[in-house]
Amino acid sequence: MAINMMHRMKAAIRNVLGQAGYEIFKKDPRRYDQEGLTSYHRRDFANDHKFTEAYDYAFNATKADPTHYAPSRVYIATWGAKAAPRRQGDFVKCGTARAFVSCQ
Repeated sequence: MAINMMHRMKAAIRNVLGQAGYEIFKKDPRRYDQEGLTSYHRRDFANDHKFTEAYDYAFNATKADPTHYAPSRVYIATWGAKAAPRRQGDFVKCGTARAFVSCQ
């Protein structure tokens, strides 16, 4: 009976929050959720020691800059920079946002 009451309470809370435009997600360590990106797939950057070490170094070196970006954006920017030389055409990356990436 207590379990049924708990389920009804959760459903009511979800309903009220849903009507207000919110969603509730159960905590899951496999989920990546930063800067509006939520994913259960392809979190390679989180396990890439070289990348996380470089990201942490750049983040700490530019702490005064409020324009830091989530690791996922930085990983995509560095992936693009690595992939560009293998493609035909030009690759242009404008700005560095004080030694970090400019993702706007």
